[in-house]
Amino acid sequence: MPRFGFTVIAALLLALLARTPARGEPAGNLILRGAAIYTLDAARPWASALVIQNGRIGYVGDDTGALAFAGPGTRALALGGRMVIPGFHDSHIHPMTGGMRLLWCRLNDFRAAQQVYAAVRACAAAKPKGTWLLGGGWSPEAFARGGPSRRKLDELVPDRPALLTTEDGYTAWVNTSALALAGIATDSSGSQVEGIERDPTTHKPTGILKDEAVGFVRRHAPQPTEAEYREALRRSTAIANRFGITSPVDANASEPVLDAYRAAEVAGELTVRVVAAQRIDLSRGVEQIEELLARRDRVRGRRLRSDAAKLFLDGEIDRHTAAMLDPYEGATGVRGNLLVKPEALAALVRRLDADGFLIHMHAMGDKAVRAGLDAIEQSVRANGERDRRHQLAHVGVASPDDIVRFGRLGVAANFQPLWRGSERRRGRFARRILRLGLRLALTCTAPMKSAHRTAVADRRARRFTAVHRGRPLAYRGPLLVERRRFAYVTCRALPARHGTALPRRGSGSR
Repeated sequence: MPRFGFTVIAALLLALLARTPARGEPAGNLILRGAAIYTLDAARPWASALVIQNGRIGYVGDDTGALAFAGPGTRALALGGRMVIPGFHDSHIHPMTGGMRLLWCRLNDFRAAQQVYAAVRACAAAKPKGTWLLGGGWSPEAFARGGPSRRKLDELVPDRPALLTTEDGYTAWVNTSALALAGIATDSSGSQVEGIERDPTTHKPTGILKDEAVGFVRRHAPQPTEAEYREALRRSTAIANRFGITSPVDANASEPVLDAYRAAEVAGELTVRVVAAQRIDLSRGVEQIEELLARRDRVRGRRLRSDAAKLFLDGEIDRHTAAMLDPYEGATGVRGNLLVKPEALAALVRRLDADGFLIHMHAMGDKAVRAGLDAIEQSVRANGERDRRHQLAHVGVASPDDIVRFGRLGVAANFQPLWRGSERRRGRFARRILRLGLRLALTCTAPMKSAHRTAVADRRARRFTAVHRGRPLAYRGPLLVERRRFAYVTCRALPARHGTALPRRGSGSR
């Protein structure tokens, strides 16, 4: 057996595809031989050669059989025992958000306040005066207790508004100019919007915003242009191509984002197969679905679909906004709230299901999980049995009574195994899902810029191992397993949600 190096050609097929115009077909054959090809076929899991004909796999087997396809124009690559695995499908990711962050001030991976300050100062110097300074990725752990201050950001960026978010986007650091443009007073007159952090002594804004306040100030910043969306998409898909991500599900696509996807598809620029989830406005009812149907028909192509629908049922556990069946520990009577009434949710899901949408629900707390499953169960009764690909995303907590319902309803549980503080609990949940034979999808709900965390596969050990920047990870939890036709790839555990994990159940399904 050839010596196996820590090399995976997971992205090879996609890279070849990416060099071909989307509206054309590749000419000639490509032969990969002398490889360790993992097929996901239980009867024949390994092969040494593969042939691509006109952009499709035409043969998988031994080298001798592959060479029979050689002819004029054929390219042949001898891989020397290196590994080829199927492309990754990510069922919950934000490629446009990640690509846009690559255009902004990037503050990721800095672990000291002075490093963050230096990066912000450099970003401000590189931007034209008068434009907003937008950026993200800073970690609260880089700062002393209390975090960065408005006054410090005023010093670093004195001549324009600045808004810099943490990696997860739920916290922002802003300067006085940004608050003023948003109409937020910097005196002690009280909060005009929820989520403005104030100094306990002076009661003036500290410059830290949470949740609702982040969105409130962000709405006063210029929205991305069509050109910026297109460039963001180019950057994020280039990263996907390099790491073998062949099919991302954009978990929250606004209308401008859908337009950018469509423009890229028409121009032949899409090098991944995108499923875009249109966001449902929970303040409206089923009447909005006609608009979704029109967009679904308009935003579609060879590598693009917009037939998924995203519904946010609740918030976040660490902010006590996830909807729970029981009160939060240490917070008497606090259970969080559903963002939509169950009867309204049921009506939306029933109609979306009838119209063939893939339903994608943010459901963090166990009450939200139950509400989502209830709505899907009602739609099954109303619309009849068929092959459905609905999923509940995040599933921070789920009642044991509801876990079995995932299988009965054919709903995938999509959650992030390495979000801080949740590794062990989520590992237990994953094992139970697997024991029951249910659908499980693991992601890190990341911007695509974090998709450089991928996997290597060791043919000798018959296992997949997560890596980060070429180094095997220290984490070796129960989720790093391969089980029949279901391989897991996990990501690095970071304080903020960071990285990506790209599993897929089955072979070639979408």
